[in-house]
Amino acid sequence: EISEHNSLKSFGLFQKLSAILPHNNYLEVAAWYQVKNKEIPMPMGSYGESLQAQSDSSLKVFAKWKKLFLKTSLEFKMGYNSDFLRYVDKKPGIDGEYIIDSEISTQQGYFDVNSRFFHFRNLTFDVGGNLTLIGANITSYNEPINEYRVNIIASAKYQLNQFRFLGSVRQNFNPF
Repeated sequence: EISEHNSLKSFGLFQKLSAILPHNNYLEVAAWYQVKNKEIPMPMGSYGESLQAQSDSSLKVFAKWKKLFLKTSLEFKMGYNSDFLRYVDKKPGIDGEYIIDSEISTQQGYFDVNSRFFHFRNLTFDVGGNLTLIGANITSYNEPINEYRVNIIASAKYQLNQFRFLGSVRQNFNPF
């Protein structure tokens, strides 16, 4: 027996570019996009017509710039993620009317800065911070939900022959 209403259509694209620029600058950019549309068949052993379907899409973008100095490096990173999902179930015989019409979308932005200092032969220091912005929109909620997170980070590494000593401090600033 052939399963009806069971198609899957998927499309994806990924691209990454890296460049070594003059004066010890490095740049990296990437993007990823995917879309899926799936018809959901009736469960095995069930009778009737299924009109359930689910659509998903994802977008992810990333950029990084790094600059090397004589005994220091500086790095900036940025990323963005967006996901969307829609699930529908129609009433058989009635065009356009849904029993279920559920949408979920999420977004996330990420920003990071880090500087590394290696002025001494066996000692390295890192100082940096990041900001994360998160949002979600769900049809059953009355309004979008948003939050943010901020972190400040400092760390040190000391190398003595084959031994490494690591230490770090991190402070989180979250509104919840």
